[in-house]
Amino acid sequence: MSKRKLAIIAILSLILGYLGFNQIKLNSINPAETYHVVSILDGDTFVIEDYHQRVRLAEVEAPDLNFHYGPESKDFLASKILGKDVYVKNIVADTYGRIVAMVYLDNLFINEIMIRQGYADYSGRKIPNDPGVLQNAEKLAKEEQKP
Repeated sequence: MSKRKLAIIAILSLILGYLGFNQIKLNSINPAETYHVVSILDGDTFVIEDYHQRVRLAEVEAPDLNFHYGPESKDFLASKILGKDVYVKNIVADTYGRIVAMVYLDNLFINEIMIRQGYADYSGRKIPNDPGVLQNAEKLAKEEQKP
């Protein structure tokens, strides 16, 4: 077998292995359980204790940390969920290996709160079973001129 074919096989094996590992982590997340939040990466992404898995708020687009309101968005999310146990629902995976989910703390819908309080925008990228709550939250935040 040629070196080129061996290199292609090796690269494909690495890619498939990586994707398989992320699928195992994704399948290990049970929406009926709570997960402890150990760190906040930015205004729409955090890390849960189990597997040190990154979770991104579905349909939420917070500013990057180096942009206007980026640090404030991160701090607001931290004030809501850091060190607490959250539920993750409607789970899908993204191309970066993150879980993308609707996140709840008790009866609070965290995705909606981030948008409603003006710390993030509605991304417009719908996930399955979206009731349109987040789009409405953005409309209300704009009407009330939230940051």
